[in-house]
Amino acid sequence: MSLAENDRRNLSDLQFHGPSSSEYGLNIAQNSSGIDEMTTVTEELNNNDSWGGGDVFHEPLDAPCTVPVHRLLSKADTFRLLHVYQEVIGNFYPILNLQSLGEEAEKPHDCGGIDLGLRRGNSSHVDSDSILVLNLVCSIALTAETTGRSKIAQVFYESAQSAIQTNVTARKLQIRDVVLVLLASIYHYFSDDIRLAWRLCGIAGRMVMELGIHRREIFHQLFNIPSQRDKVGSTIWTIVVLDRQWSCALGIPQNFQESDFDKRLPVPECAIYLKAMLSYGLLSPVHWDRVQRKIAGAICSDEDSFRFLTSEVEQWRGSSLNGMKFIHPIIQDDPNISWKTRSVIPTLLHLRANQLQHLLFQQLLISNPNLAISTSFAEPSLETANDTIEILCDINESSDLYRKQLPVFRHFLASSISVILMTITHKTQIETTSSSDVRQQFLSNKTSDIITRAVQLATAYADSSGISRQLWEQLVSIVESLWQHKIITNGRLDQITSASSIIDFNVVANGIPGYYSQIPNNS
Repeated sequence: MSLAENDRRNLSDLQFHGPSSSEYGLNIAQNSSGIDEMTTVTEELNNNDSWGGGDVFHEPLDAPCTVPVHRLLSKADTFRLLHVYQEVIGNFYPILNLQSLGEEAEKPHDCGGIDLGLRRGNSSHVDSDSILVLNLVCSIALTAETTGRSKIAQVFYESAQSAIQTNVTARKLQIRDVVLVLLASIYHYFSDDIRLAWRLCGIAGRMVMELGIHRREIFHQLFNIPSQRDKVGSTIWTIVVLDRQWSCALGIPQNFQESDFDKRLPVPECAIYLKAMLSYGLLSPVHWDRVQRKIAGAICSDEDSFRFLTSEVEQWRGSSLNGMKFIHPIIQDDPNISWKTRSVIPTLLHLRANQLQHLLFQQLLISNPNLAISTSFAEPSLETANDTIEILCDINESSDLYRKQLPVFRHFLASSISVILMTITHKTQIETTSSSDVRQQFLSNKTSDIITRAVQLATAYADSSGISRQLWEQLVSIVESLWQHKIITNGRLDQITSASSIIDFNVVANGIPGYYSQIPNNS
C-alpha cells in the first residue's frame, strides 16, 4: 500500500469535532481525567456497519423508480406517519402542506391500490412529486419513531434517492427540488448521519441561490400568492436555521453567512419556533468569534464578558416565548398534564437557551485553563446543566417525545454533562480556597444524582446507534476515571452506579446487554 493510500485510509477514519460540539467538551473532560483511548473507539464505531455506518444510503438505484407508500403501508399507517412527521418536524418547520399531501396519499388507497403513474412526466391522477415527498415524509417519521431501525424507512428513502440525485444534477431547478433535498437532509439527520445532513442542507441552500430566490426582488416576482410565499419562505429559513444548528453540533463552519439570504424574505406568523430560532442564530456568531480568536491565539473574553453574553441569552429566552408559557416539570401544578398535552415549543426554546449558555461557559473554561473559578460564578452554569438533564429525563419518562427527537435531545444531554464534567476536571495552576470549595460543591449529592440520571438516560438508548453508544461509553469511561483519580470517592461512585447497576466497566468493549436499559424509554 502506498503512502498516499495509507493517508487516505487514515483520514477517512477520523472525525473532526470543533469547539462548539458536545464531543469536543467531552474529549476535554476525558483528557483532563487521564483518558486517551477514545480516538480508536471512534474509528471502530465509524467502521462498524452494524451500527449504521454502512454505505447502503449512498448507493444509487439502477432506475429512477419509486416504491409507492400504499404497497407497504395501510391507509391508517400512512396517516399516522403524517401525524408523526408533523409532531417531529412540521410543528417547527412548516415547509409542507400536509393536508394536501394527505389528500394525495388517499388516492391510491381509494382506487384499490392501483399504481397511478409514479414517474415524473407520466400523466396520472397522482402527482409524482407528491409521491416522492410522501415517501420521504414517511421515511423521516419511521426513522424518528424507531430511532433509525426501520427497514421500511430505508426502502422508502432508497426508492426516492435516484430521483433526488436526478433533480440535483438537472440543468433547470424548481423549488420542489429544493424541498426534496431538504427532506433528504432531515432524513439523514434522524438516521444519525449529521455530517451528510449538513452537506445536503448546504446543497439545498445553494439551489435556492441558483434559483435567485435568496433575493427579495426575485422572490416576490416568482411567488405572488401569499400561501406560496409562506411555504417557500419557510423552506429558505428552515435551511438557514438547520445549517446553523448542525454546523454548531458538529463544530464546523456554517455553509452560509448571515448576508447570503435577504433578511426581508417573509417568515409566516404561524412559524413561532422558526422565527425564534432565526433570532437565536444571531447570538451564535458571537460565540464563534470567541472560538476563532482563541484558535488564532488572541486574548479571549474574561468573566465580565461571559456574564454580558449570558445576559443576552436570558433576554432571548424571555422574548422568544412570545407570550407562550413554559411549564417546568418540577413546578407544574397538575401532575396529570403530560408532555403530549403541553406545547413542546416553549420547552425546546428553553433548552436552546440552556444550550447556548453551556457553549459560552465551556468556551470560557477552554480559553482560560488557569482560571480559578469561584462557586458563585460557576454555580449558575451548573444549575443550567442540571436543569436541562432534569427536563430531558422528565420528557423521556412521561412521553415518547425523547425517543422521536433523539438526535436533538441527545445533543442537549451530551452538552449538559460535558459542562458538569469539564467543571469537575478543570485544572488550574492557581490553587485557591475558592477552587477547592467549587470542587466540593460539584461533588454534592445533587450533582451525583444528576450525573446518575444522565448516565441512565444515555444507557437507555445506547443500543440505538453508534453515536448513542459512543456517548454512553464516554460517560462510563469518564466516571470510572474520576473515581480512579479520587476526584469521585467510593461512596460517590456507588451513588452513581448502585441505584440500577447500569454501569459495568467490563462490558464496554463487548457491546450492550439488553438488561442495561433499566429506565423506561417508551418504546
